[in-house]
Amino acid sequence: MPADLTDLTGVPFIADDREAQMLPRLAEMGLSLPRNVVMRCDDPLAQIAYVQAGLGVGVCQVKLAQRLGLVRVLPDLSYPMPAWLVVHEDQAQVARIRHVFDHLKKTLGHWM
Repeated sequence: MPADLTDLTGVPFIADDREAQMLPRLAEMGLSLPRNVVMRCDDPLAQIAYVQAGLGVGVCQVKLAQRLGLVRVLPDLSYPMPAWLVVHEDQAQVARIRHVFDHLKKTLGHWM
């Protein structure tokens, strides 16, 4: 655990690789960037597996982290992420599928 919740400089950190979105977002939020990146990977499941194994701190959806028994290091940190709801164009014309997707859009929109 970092001594100060806004200081990630000395903490072993799990980050993304090619997408390079995670570290710039942390900097935009005013957090000091970790200097000890122990693993870079664009696969979120692999990142979470490394965090679960205790190899470092990483970024994860709150609900997923709770289910996995992970400890939230920065409890006040929040970063909204977009979600895509997609359906094949042929399926979008089927009334019952359209009804389900309309309901999902309406319901999921309350969480964002």
